[in-house]
Amino acid sequence: IWAEDYFGKRGFIKKNAREKMKPVSILYLEQHAEQLISKGVMKKDGDQYAIALADIGCNKLLSQGNATKKYKITASYASQKAIEKIKALQGEVIGLKTAPEAA
Repeated sequence: IWAEDYFGKRGFIKKNAREKMKPVSILYLEQHAEQLISKGVMKKDGDQYAIALADIGCNKLLSQGNATKKYKITASYASQKAIEKIKALQGEVIGLKTAPEAA
């Protein structure tokens, strides 16, 4: 009664799956900067700190806390307030994905 391909080749797949958000705050980056540098995840170039959030398992930057250092952050997503706080100290947030347009 049940054929081998009854459920299809790959089973059940949700067509509109969303990427799961794994956030990190500016406060966390400020408090753990030295630990992240010692692990080799964050790099310090002069007065600028560079980090890719994917290296610490995160994909979204949140604005909790205040930035006291100049950062160059690579992130898939970031809140508008977080971007403003980073840019206020001449830092930058790069690699942002754009939200799909609502049709």
